[in-house]
Amino acid sequence: MGVEVAEKMPRPGVLKIHLPFERVPYSDNAKYIYVARNPYDVCVSFYYHMKGFTPKTAKDFSFARFHELFVSDKLSWGPYFAHLHAWYSQRDRPNVLFFTYEQARKDNALWALKVADFLGQKYGNQLRKDQALFSKILEVCSLENMRRVFDSSTRGMLRDLLNLPPEKALKTLDVYRDKPVIVETHESEGFIRKGKVGDWKTHFTVDQIEKTKAWILKIPKDQTL
Repeated sequence: MGVEVAEKMPRPGVLKIHLPFERVPYSDNAKYIYVARNPYDVCVSFYYHMKGFTPKTAKDFSFARFHELFVSDKLSWGPYFAHLHAWYSQRDRPNVLFFTYEQARKDNALWALKVADFLGQKYGNQLRKDQALFSKILEVCSLENMRRVFDSSTRGMLRDLLNLPPEKALKTLDVYRDKPVIVETHESEGFIRKGKVGDWKTHFTVDQIEKTKAWILKIPKDQTL
């Protein structure tokens, strides 16, 4: 998967990635949207995300263990602050839109318009003129709807494939041709979980908060925002 998906997808199209800036082939013709998030909430969200992909052969998949790896910069996609700073330093490029998850959750309508304007002023203007369309977009982007969309069950995948045009369905199936055999994993809470700002407060112990603060204080000067 990965490169093969990008090569086979129709253009123009959308790619959702977690890669640091230096690992993304940059193009002036592409547009990049980077959504940053509070590192405390990132740790919790990342933990639950990876839990459903981790084989049960990994016995210790506690949040305490995961937090230790997170503040030690030993998880996938690179150290949190290096990743964040690499994209933040590109925020003034005309084809880069940088904002935070917290901003979007506070006013999703405002940021939906900002994204539309960024993709093309005509799209933003269309949403301002057509309130029904704008409301529909906000509805399909809601947490409730995204939970339905990201149903990863076999039945859900089959349903989605049947809804695709034949030529696209075949391309989608071809991407999964060499996918590794599925193994039993730790129980998942779903691809879309709470979507809540500040959920970390129900997970972090006092000791973990202090360790996270110490980790933040160690950020190299060239990675501060």
